[in-house]
Amino acid sequence: MDLRTILILIAFCLPENAIAEEMVPLRKLIGMGAENSYPLVRCGGLYLSGLTWAGEDAFGLEATDSIKKTIAYIVGFATDLRTPALGSDAHQSVLRDVKNMSDAYLKRYESNYTTSGQAWGGDALWASDTETCSLLVGGGQ
Repeated sequence: MDLRTILILIAFCLPENAIAEEMVPLRKLIGMGAENSYPLVRCGGLYLSGLTWAGEDAFGLEATDSIKKTIAYIVGFATDLRTPALGSDAHQSVLRDVKNMSDAYLKRYESNYTTSGQAWGGDALWASDTETCSLLVGGGQ
């Protein structure tokens, strides 16, 4: 068996996301039974990434304050969900995961901007996740 054939066989055995490392829409992951705090953490990362990418000045003081309150609400709720399993480590775990999600979205925005000139305009995943998070979290208060 030649090297090309072996590589093709390995590629078919790998999970889809191991090849593309593409984010899966949040709505789909919820339908697949994502861990109960994951949707909140993902939404926290989405909101943090938007604020980080555009900057507080782009949103204005009132909207920035609202986004920060929503992120705090998400972190608190996700921490409550994780506390039975993680105890005092739950809060730090949530903060880490929100930051990691934000970083994943920011990498996506950079790639989108490089290829299309828009960070999230025309990005179906961003639009879907934004809608899903709006339904899950609402205003967060």
